[in-house]
Amino acid sequence: MKVNIIYKFLASLILSFFIVSVVYAGNDTSENPVDKTQQFYTKYIQLYFKITPPDAPELKKLMKDNVSPSFLEKIKKAQICADGKDPVCRIEEVSPEDGYVYIIRAQDAYDDWVHVNVDPISLSDRKAVVKVSLGGVQEKAHILSVSLINISGHWKINSVADLSPVKYRFQ
Repeated sequence: MKVNIIYKFLASLILSFFIVSVVYAGNDTSENPVDKTQQFYTKYIQLYFKITPPDAPELKKLMKDNVSPSFLEKIKKAQICADGKDPVCRIEEVSPEDGYVYIIRAQDAYDDWVHVNVDPISLSDRKAVVKVSLGGVQEKAHILSVSLINISGHWKINSVADLSPVKYRFQ
């Protein structure tokens, strides 16, 4: 009789632990904005060099999972240049139709941009700014400032700006 009670107690304890583990795993808010950005840019550059079309399911999913809805909308409508505050827009008329890629802030990429390095600039619970260095092995690194926001426990890219752009990137 005592053994039966112990088995029932252990079974209920294991079941409780399992339920708590499943609940907490589903609500994981420990996503790291630096790691998330590293993973995103690494995958994005791989797809870029595979010449993946913008409407490819894999690229669309990557963007949806990692870019805020408002930034996706700005990219889609090319509204990034509409307010006139972006210095790239003053260099030349820039639009997605011309091949300009807002995520990497360039029209073309160097081969060594497959080397992605991400470092934190500022981090809080709701906002993060990270430095993304593309390349820098064979060519000068193309360095971006990427701002992220926390949406329901998931970090999403909300803007991308130049920190140290590669010279002659528009040629």
